[in-house]
Amino acid sequence: MGITSGLRFMSQPDAASLAHPVRRPAAPTRVGVCIATYQRPRMLRALLQSLAGLEFRKHPADVFVVVVDNDAAGSARETVEEARAELPLPLHYEVEAERNISAARNRSVAVALEQGAEFVAFIDDDETATPTWLDELLDGVFRHGGEVVGGAVLPVYDAEVPAWLARGGFFETPRIRTGTPVPYLATNNALVSAGVLSRTPKRFDKDFGLAGSGDSEFFMRLHRQGARMVWVDEAVVRERIPASRGRAGWVLRRAFRMGNGAVFCERALPPEIRRLSPRVLKAAIRTSGALLMMVPSLAFGRRGAVKALWSVAYGAGCFSALLGYRYIEYRSVHGD
Repeated sequence: MGITSGLRFMSQPDAASLAHPVRRPAAPTRVGVCIATYQRPRMLRALLQSLAGLEFRKHPADVFVVVVDNDAAGSARETVEEARAELPLPLHYEVEAERNISAARNRSVAVALEQGAEFVAFIDDDETATPTWLDELLDGVFRHGGEVVGGAVLPVYDAEVPAWLARGGFFETPRIRTGTPVPYLATNNALVSAGVLSRTPKRFDKDFGLAGSGDSEFFMRLHRQGARMVWVDEAVVRERIPASRGRAGWVLRRAFRMGNGAVFCERALPPEIRRLSPRVLKAAIRTSGALLMMVPSLAFGRRGAVKALWSVAYGAGCFSALLGYRYIEYRSVHGD
């Protein structure tokens, strides 16, 4: 997941900003669903099974799936071959031997475009798609004129995740009105036009390959270079939260990584579109406010304390990035 879950989107649009319809094509739209995976066979199997249930009620689509295995040993091959017999969609399997999530994503995009995709959809290997997920994303393109659209990610908690942590909203993403322009998205739920990808020779930056946030930098760059990005709240995927993530320590490390990644994202952007100073200032204000609220937050138990510490950890991640420290997210695999 990118940096979006720790931030807030821009204010709600007026009616005029929602009205950018695009003429719907008569023929089905060709869509490549891109999945980068690494040593998560059970999660990947669940994702592929969910794609078998996709429904298209608003717009016909010609869909195929691209799985790029980021394990040089090809550990996902057996899972993909088993799914191939059940999945009523063409399935392409590739191995990206370089251990780098950006390289895997770039490989998946290249394969999708080679296969004639008019749009490329992204979903993570720890998620499952709801039946109307892709149909709603396509509807967002044609109803609201988005070149890039994205939707909601709803957490599904393993039984071992503490109830207080699930209630805390640490894994929730903002839910906003469909058609709202947004400044960033993530590969956990997005659809990008081939036109945007074709005019973007630099796609996912390999410098983020083990640190994470490379998808955030990519979408931030698209937005600031003029791509129209739109939210589609009905386009829902579900993310599994395993027990290894259902701990206060992991939530705070995630906040640190998000702050750290946000600063590195800004630094990676071309100078003319950077906004580093405002981001750091906001992090400082957020950190100061959280420190002041630390004692009062204890009245709300562990959930309140972790919420206050979340902002402190996010700010610490920002400031550590300013000093040149990069947090490496993908040292370990969460889930199976």
